[in-house]
Amino acid sequence: MVRGVIFDLDDTLYAYEPANRAGEEAIAVYAQEMFHLSPGQFLTAYAQGRAATKQMLPDSGAAHSRLLYVQHTLENLGLTTFPYAYIMEEIFWDAFLAQIELFDGALTLFRKLCDRNMKIAICTDLTAAIQYRKIERLGLNPFVNFLVTSEEVGHEKPHPGIFQMALRKMRLEPREVLMIGDHWEK
Repeated sequence: MVRGVIFDLDDTLYAYEPANRAGEEAIAVYAQEMFHLSPGQFLTAYAQGRAATKQMLPDSGAAHSRLLYVQHTLENLGLTTFPYAYIMEEIFWDAFLAQIELFDGALTLFRKLCDRNMKIAICTDLTAAIQYRKIERLGLNPFVNFLVTSEEVGHEKPHPGIFQMALRKMRLEPREVLMIGDHWEK
């Protein structure tokens, strides 16, 4: 008998890429104002900073840190990171969050699951703080019982540890839980 559902967050409950693009465009505008870099110059350097971060921190929630992406971008451009990296991270996430909208039917599904006393967990690759903000922005916080992030576990999906932690938090057995996501491998 199913007693709980684990959901992925990004691209499962909302469209990730338009929001990510909005965040990147917002920090490119800031970089143009502060450093006189064209958006193209900045976004090229940002892609390199992102790649460097992911290479340094494979299989880690920190590999998704926009603060580290921006820090490495500014360092690679020979620019100071203080106070700009932190400001740019905030600009990125504010623009990102302004763009996200829950997919049609998701709120109805969450309500029905709660009406049936199902436990709901979000199991996601990224850092916890921003995932909490996304869940709140999407209006899902009244329905979500547990959050498990790759930052917390120390591994990205599909590492078994992330799912095992979700099951422990839910106090359920694998046979009692459904997993819903957008990526078969993860």
